[in-house]
Amino acid sequence: MLRSILLIFSGNAFGSVMLLVRNLLIARLISVEDYGVAATFAVTMAVIEMLTTIGLHLLVVQAEDGGDPDVQAGLQGFHLLRSVLSALVLFFSAGFIANYLEVPEIAWAYRVLALLPLIYGFYHFDVYRMQRRMNYVPEILSHTSSAFFAVIVILPLYYMFGDFRVMLFSILLQDIVMVAASHYLAERPYRITLDKALIKRALLFGWPLLINNILMIGVFHGEKIIVVGEFGIASFALIALGYTLTQAPTQLLSKTVTSFFVPQLSSRKNQDDEFSHMSMAFFQCQFILATCFVLGVVVVGPFMLVLLFGDKYAELIPLFIWLALLQGIAMVKIASTQISIARAFTGNGMWANVVRVIALPFAWYYATITGEVVTVLWIGIIGEILSMITSLYLMHRQVKISMRPIWVPMGLMFFAMGMAMVFALQQTDISDYHNILSLPVLAMACIIVALVFVSKDLRGYLAARNIVSYQE
Repeated sequence: MLRSILLIFSGNAFGSVMLLVRNLLIARLISVEDYGVAATFAVTMAVIEMLTTIGLHLLVVQAEDGGDPDVQAGLQGFHLLRSVLSALVLFFSAGFIANYLEVPEIAWAYRVLALLPLIYGFYHFDVYRMQRRMNYVPEILSHTSSAFFAVIVILPLYYMFGDFRVMLFSILLQDIVMVAASHYLAERPYRITLDKALIKRALLFGWPLLINNILMIGVFHGEKIIVVGEFGIASFALIALGYTLTQAPTQLLSKTVTSFFVPQLSSRKNQDDEFSHMSMAFFQCQFILATCFVLGVVVVGPFMLVLLFGDKYAELIPLFIWLALLQGIAMVKIASTQISIARAFTGNGMWANVVRVIALPFAWYYATITGEVVTVLWIGIIGEILSMITSLYLMHRQVKISMRPIWVPMGLMFFAMGMAMVFALQQTDISDYHNILSLPVLAMACIIVALVFVSKDLRGYLAARNIVSYQE
């Protein structure tokens, strides 16, 4: 089991790093405005995908008859039908999207982007079927090889176009390679059928996932959509790059910790004392990682931005700490949702996301009043805190474990994040962000030491050397 987890993590990590490298290279090579346009491609595709995804690949893996050739062919046929509909929606929405972004002259690019769901519609589900026998390599290879290819074509595309088209064709080529790899690695021939009974079954299976995906549009892209609508492409480019730089490490950290703890939590779900102890260790680990991440952004964030991009994205520096706080709080929320899932309560994340999305209209309203991008992030942070509290409350009611061991570590984490806010508010000039020996920064470093000291469940868990003792 540990080998499978490490394989999945390493594959996800490599794919995430490759896509991060792609985005950073493109941001470095093209202008800020062109990068803003390029970033809208990713957001547009994510929105279309989330609005139509119902987890067909999960049905292949989880259903008792998911390995049946006829069932697989039917799901592949439904997947292609769904993809064709997504392509048509994007194609006919291209003019509206371009007008909303105030770039009507590039509506053609969004029509070209409509090829993406159409291409992905031919993805071979056999790579998912192989996971039924714990063979994750084909699916991982199809995604990692395409992500790597998306990076190596950047320079040739840049010399050919030199603008936002670099991102457009990099994404297209990535999907072509991914689909081709899925067919090359498949064991069965590719077949599609349309089965009404199977389509109905898939819809019943996938509608809760669809609702959660709609909420996730707001969680992952709500602030970006507000910024591009109210402040234009240049400001959107800053926010998009900031999200890329802060989401990538937090998601990778969270995936690592989740992959490590959740299988063990699930195996101990009927052992109340061990489950409670491990849950608290999970929380305390997230508190420490989130605080270390925010401190890392405070200390090295400005240097990293200048090193990678020079002065091109200097205006991102004052926003970077707020983005880090947003992602740090989101990291903690993952612990409570996953602990609930370990005991088969799957609604926690959905209701927490409802609270998070409710904050978006307020962010949009105050953005129009203040005319400042940072206002959107402040309200986003408040929404994320309320979402985290909702998730904690639901988890406590669902799994019925004592919350006492997390109050002090959580209080210390929020105190450290408060120090990061103080540091950000004290800065009056971009050069001030290099003053990493200020009192708030030193206080954060001391709080991390205190966090480790008070995280008794985590220290006890690690000291017991019980890390890989799974109960199958």
